[in-house]
Amino acid sequence: MKPAFPFIITTTIALLITSPSFSQEMGLQKKNTNGKMIIEQTVKAYGGEKTLNAIDKIYIDYKTTIISRGQSRGTTPPWDTIIADQKEAIDFSKDLVITEYTGQGGGSKVSIRTEIEGQSGHRLDLYSETSAPIYNTDFQSLAGQITRTNSTLLLKQAIKYKNDCKYLGEQLYNGKPHHLIQINPNNEPSITLYIDKSIKQISKSERSTDNFKIEYFFGKYQKQDGLLLPFQSSYSVNGDLARTMEVEAYTLNQPVRDLFSKHSTFTNILGDKVTPPATTVLDKGVYWVTQNLGGGLFGQSSLFIEFKDYVLMVGALSGARQRINHIKNKLGEKPIKYAIISHHHSDHIGGIQEIVEEGIPILVAKAHQGVISDSLSSKDKANIVVVGSDKSFYDESMRVDIINIGPTPHSIDFLLVHLPKLGIIFAADHFEIPSNGPLPPQSENSAFLAKLIQENNLNVTRIIPSHSARIASYEDLITVNNT
Repeated sequence: MKPAFPFIITTTIALLITSPSFSQEMGLQKKNTNGKMIIEQTVKAYGGEKTLNAIDKIYIDYKTTIISRGQSRGTTPPWDTIIADQKEAIDFSKDLVITEYTGQGGGSKVSIRTEIEGQSGHRLDLYSETSAPIYNTDFQSLAGQITRTNSTLLLKQAIKYKNDCKYLGEQLYNGKPHHLIQINPNNEPSITLYIDKSIKQISKSERSTDNFKIEYFFGKYQKQDGLLLPFQSSYSVNGDLARTMEVEAYTLNQPVRDLFSKHSTFTNILGDKVTPPATTVLDKGVYWVTQNLGGGLFGQSSLFIEFKDYVLMVGALSGARQRINHIKNKLGEKPIKYAIISHHHSDHIGGIQEIVEEGIPILVAKAHQGVISDSLSSKDKANIVVVGSDKSFYDESMRVDIINIGPTPHSIDFLLVHLPKLGIIFAADHFEIPSNGPLPPQSENSAFLAKLIQENNLNVTRIIPSHSARIASYEDLITVNNT
C-alpha cells in the first residue's frame, strides 16, 4: 500500500490555493508587486533612485496665481485672483524649510517669510520688519505641503513607501491610460498617484482629509541636472481650482538660506501661541474678548456691547462659542440679541455655526445672506436678519450704528460698527496692527478707512481689530497713511 501523506499534502495545498483568504493575500501581493515595479519604472524615468535621493537641498521660485474663493470682494464668480511671488526651499539634512510669499489682494499687501528648523520656527513680516515665533509646528508639516505640490519631491517620498504601496488599477485621465498607485506616508492621509502608463510621469495626485478632497496636477516637465522636474503645478479643493504655480527656476543642492535676500534686524512680536479668552473693558458696557486658537499669525476677537435689556455681539471668527461663554460668565444670562457679521470672508464666518447653535440671531448684509446660509450645517436653526444700508440700536445709556460702508477695497459690502458717543469702531481687516512692535505700512484698506472717517466726520478715537490683540488709535491710522 502506498503511503497516504503525498495525497494529504497535495489536497492541503489545493485547498489553500482555492481558499478565499489565500487568493486575496496572493492578489494583494501581486498588486503590491505591480505598484512597486511601476514606482521603480517611474523613478527611472525621473533620473533614477540615486539622483532622486541625492536631492538634499532644493529651492523653487514660483509665480503663483491664487483663486480667492473664500476671500473675494464679491460673493459670486468670477473670483478675485492674486498674482504672487512664491519661493520655497527644503534642506532635508538640516530639517530646514523656508517659504516666502509676496503678493497683494483684498486691499492689503503682504510679504511673509516662514522658517521652520526641526520643531521650532518663526514668521518674518518683510514689510513691517517684525518676527513672530511659531508654536506647535515641525519640519515635516511644512515640508509636506511643499512636497505635495511638486511631483518630483512626491516621487522621492514614494520611494520610502514603495514596498507597502497599493496598485489600484488603470484609469483614463486626460484621455490617456494611467496607473493608480496609493502610498501611505507615516501618520498622514494616503496619497494616490496617477502615473502616465506610456511615459511614466506623474500627471496627478490626490488625497482626502476631513471633508476635503485635494487634487494636485503636474505638467511642463523639463530635465535639469539629470532630473525630471515639473515646471507647472496646481491644485483644487473639492473640485474647485485653488492655486496655479509656474516655476521660474530650480536651484539644487545649494545652501538654501543664501538664496533668500538678507534683511535688517527684525522687531520681535507675539506669535500664534494658544491663549484662552480674555476680556478688556473698553468703556462702561463695552467688552472686547480676545483669544488665539493658534495656527496662524493673528488671533480671534469679538466685541460685546451691553444695553439695558440685551447684548450685541460683533465678530464671528472661529472660537465664537468660547468667547460667548466667557462673556456670559461676566454679564450673566442677559440675552445676546444679535451677532453682527462684518463681511462674508471664510475666516469671518468661521464661528457662525457655533453662534447659531447658541440660539443667537445673526445680522448680515443682504449680499452676504446666501454665502452665510450655505456655510451652515443646520440652516433650519438659523435666524438670519438682513441689514439694508444702515441700522441703529440705542437706549438711554448706549448707541450703536451699523453702516454698510461698501464697496471697500476688501469687500463689496461691509458692515462697520460705530459707537459714536465713545469714538469706537469695529472695522475688521481694514486696519489691523501687530500685537506689539512697529505699525504696518499703508495699504488700500487703511487709506480707505481714513478717508471714510474724515469725509463722514465720524467720531473715532479707537479702532478695534478682529485679529490682533492690540487696539489701534485714530492717530495710528493717520500716521500709517502719512508714512
